[in-house]
Amino acid sequence: MYCGKDLVRRLEVLMWSDWHADVRSAATQALAGAGQGLVIHDSLLDRMTNSSQIVRRDAVRRLGQLGQLTITLEIEFVLRRND
Repeated sequence: MYCGKDLVRRLEVLMWSDWHADVRSAATQALAGAGQGLVIHDSLLDRMTNSSQIVRRDAVRRLGQLGQLTITLEIEFVLRRND
């Protein structure tokens, strides 16, 4: 399925910024379903290395919802587990 850059970016914004957890979750699932796993991965990695503890915790929660880890995300998860 083709997913234009604008749509991918909008879904990524919704994935992190929408007020409703259901919308955030649906945006994440839409990205995954459209074959945009790399966008999700890079976004998670960026947030897991953020200086804000709140942002890092949100990324870890989202990672738990997805239930999938790459080695890169796993390393960051282990490094940040005490947050």
